[in-house]
Amino acid sequence: MTNRIITDIEGVIRELSISEVDVLFPLYEAVVNAIQAIDERKDNKGGKIGVYIERDNSEQSLFEQFNSYPISSIRIIDNGIGFTSSNIESFGKAHSTKKINIGGKGLGRFAMLSVFSKIIVNSVIRKSADENEFISFTLSRTEGLSEPERRTTKKEIQTEIILSELDPTSQYSQEEIADSILSHCLLYYLRQNVPIIEVVEDNTVINLSRQFSPADFVKKYYQGTIGEYKFDLYFVHNDRSKVHEY
Repeated sequence: MTNRIITDIEGVIRELSISEVDVLFPLYEAVVNAIQAIDERKDNKGGKIGVYIERDNSEQSLFEQFNSYPISSIRIIDNGIGFTSSNIESFGKAHSTKKINIGGKGLGRFAMLSVFSKIIVNSVIRKSADENEFISFTLSRTEGLSEPERRTTKKEIQTEIILSELDPTSQYSQEEIADSILSHCLLYYLRQNVPIIEVVEDNTVINLSRQFSPADFVKKYYQGTIGEYKFDLYFVHNDRSKVHEY
């Protein structure tokens, strides 16, 4: 891996033009990547994703009028396949075509950098039958992609993505983040091929699998064919009342 991603990072970020209302979009990208990583790992019998919210409460008097302090960073932990050699190579290329067959445009990490200044990756991958490898690297707007640190480990396969240095004015409640992830990943839930996803803040856990009921979203379902291709068509709405189970 070279010490810089093969593109003008700031230039790509400007082209993406992520607005304030889309500030959570990079988080959705990270969660979808985690879902795909779990699907790619064939020996995984229990896929799980944890989304951990960390806030900056250093300026308590400044934000006391809000229900929650601004988000400082978000960690996404999954037990998918991890950053294998091919995944690292794809990560280091702008407009990577690795996921083009499932709709990927190779710009997810740039969307993350448009909102978060730095991405930290800590990944444990399978190295041999009795040994795993730990890989750690960072991607930032200013310094690009770092050389990975590698070492053998006995730890279980797992990947942690830390999205850090978020704009300090960004304030979303845990409930809003959970609902937004559920809405964005709705198709996975409708197809019933989604791992357990939990949104965690302090000691409060929202399990999205307990939040989902097709009746809350699907107005009409239609199954059909075009030529040799079969398809499922869902007419959905997302104006359900926000009721959470913890």
